[in-house]
Formats: sequence, C-alpha cells, structure tokens
Amino acid sequence: MRKIIVSLLCSMAAFGFSTASNIIAIVPPTVEVTDSLKTHAGLQNVPEADFTKKLENVQFSTEETIDEFISWANENRLSNLTKTDLENILKLLDNNIDFAKKVALSTKEIQQAVTPAELAVKLNLPANPTAGSLTLYEARVWYSWQKATIKDMLDKTKSLEEQAIQAFTMRNEIKTTTRDIMKDRDIADFLNKSEPNKTWEDIVTNTTVNKGLSGNAVWEEIIESSMRGRAAVDTIFQIPIKK
Repeated sequence: MRKIIVSLLCSMAAFGFSTASNIIAIVPPTVEVTDSLKTHAGLQNVPEADFTKKLENVQFSTEETIDEFISWANENRLSNLTKTDLENILKLLDNNIDFAKKVALSTKEIQQAVTPAELAVKLNLPANPTAGSLTLYEARVWYSWQKATIKDMLDKTKSLEEQAIQAFTMRNEIKTTTRDIMKDRDIADFLNKSEPNKTWEDIVTNTTVNKGLSGNAVWEEIIESSMRGRAAVDTIFQIPIKK
C-alpha cells in the first residue's frame, strides 16, 4: 500500500503537483498516507504536531525537476556548476526551481581569491552592509568572511565554555545579518523559515550526543564549528575555505 502511495505522489509531482500542500488537498491525510508522506518528504522524525506545517513547505524532488534544471543551466551557460552542484542547490531550497535558478545565476559573479577576506576586498564589501544591499553571492562571501573572524574576536580571559557561548552567539548574529542584507527578500524569508538559528541547547546536544564529545572538547568543537559553513554551499559559490 505504501509503495502505491509513494508512486502516486511521484506521479502527481510529475504532473505539476510538486508541493506538499497541493498533494494534501487531494490525498486525505490518513495514517497510511501521513506515514508515506513523512518518509517521502524526509520528515520521519518530526513530531506529529509540527508535521503538517513543515510539510506545507516541502516540494518533492522528481527526476523531471532535476533534468529541467540541468537543461536550463546549460542554456544559461552555467558550466561552472556540476550536476552535483545543481542537485545540491535544489535540495538546499526544497526543490523550489525558481529559487534555485536565482542561486545558480548568482554564481556568474564568482571571483577567485585565497581567503574570504580577500574576496570581500575584491568585491568591495563593507563590514556593515545596509539591509537588502547584497546579491546572493555577495551575501555568502560576506557571511564567510565574518564567521572566519569569530575565533579572533573571543575574549580569551573567559572560560572555554564562555568563549563557546560567545562564538555561538556571534555565529547566529552573523547568520541573521546575512539574511537581512540580502537583496532577494523571497529567498531570505525562505531561509529564515526553513533554517532558523539554532538554540544553545541544540548546539550542546548535537555536540555531546551526536558527536560524542565531552569536557572541554565540547566547547572547543562549538568554537571551531561556529566558523564552518555548509560545505555544499561553499562548493557551489567556490568560497575559499581554510582546511
């Protein structure tokens, strides 16, 4: 039964019913359908109370969507983007092809440098941009430049835990500012809703439980991770990252 439902969902997506809200309007939310939708949307671990709300923003990936995006990229001479890059762009944006095209086009602005700071100089980026002033690429460079300085900004007279809190706070502030300075408000709003800032409790739990660290290693990892970005996004925009 579940295989039939998932097959139906894929077929519906191919005929234009790409968003979960389209599908929910047609397929009654029975337990069987809900379980299948959770699996297909990658929301298996989402609490029941939050499931419907999150599902409304999901767009199901189809081979047709990926093929269409690759064809469009070729037509627009985006040879700098590999198939993996294009697939990652779609995945990062919940398969919203309109948003994906905007991100892909922004990669035409890419310049080369050794560090994010050098890129920022090349692009003449200010340390404090005004709201809504930067392109998607410029905003990513600014974000990478700012978070690379976090460790240097920490108060070394404080305990390691307190420094970790400082790093965590700065990272969230930088992320929030990055979205504020983006010209594309649609994508900024999407990111604010789909990827809100993590809480301190989230970070500590992820570091201790998921990464299995303890003691000062927890605080050291939080500090280091505050300066790391999502590798797939850095690859798409060719951001120079120190290994």
